[in-house]
Formats: sequence, structure tokens, C-alpha cells
Amino acid sequence: MKRTFEVEVDEDELINELLQYEEREFLSFMFRLLDAKTQNHHWFHFMLAVKDREEQKLYLVADGGENWVPDATLCQFGTCQSCGSKQVSWAKNAVCEFCSGDVYLT
Repeated sequence: MKRTFEVEVDEDELINELLQYEEREFLSFMFRLLDAKTQNHHWFHFMLAVKDREEQKLYLVADGGENWVPDATLCQFGTCQSCGSKQVSWAKNAVCEFCSGDVYLT
């Protein structure tokens, strides 16, 4: 059973708490948050992306699932088999955030 609580949270304290999360933990949290924020929007969906500073390329962050250690890093790169978008994940197999296609990363 889920319960809803209304609490007052200091923004700086919240940010400091989230900074304690390891990379995969933080990204999993953000996936859940963004999914919840876009449930009522019919024409858009928030996605996570990272920019390669050297090559100036944008990669969508593909969800590799929860079966990974909390400090797993974004170290696998690939292209979605369905839509062709560039992806990055902590897993070698993931789901494309853009089209829900299969992504195989190396």
C-alpha cells in the first residue's frame, strides 16, 4: 500500500541528498521522476541526454534496468536498432527512451 505525504523540503537539502546518489542510482531516480512528470502530457515526454564535450554529440540516456550496482557509470555507447538515435547507458542492452526499441551498446 502506498501512502502520500506532504512534506516541506528545503531545496538545498534536497540537492545535497541527491548529490550523494551514485550515477546509476541518480539516473534511475530521474527516469522515475520524469516519467511521473509527463504522465499528463499527451504531446511530449521528458528524456535524459548527455553531450559529449569533445565531439559535440548528443546521446540519449537509455535505461539499462535496476539490476546493476548503484555506482555503475554511463560507459556503454550504441545506436537504437529502430530509430537510429545515439544512446549511452550503464548496460550493454537497454531500451531506447525515444522509440522503446532495443539498444545494444559496447
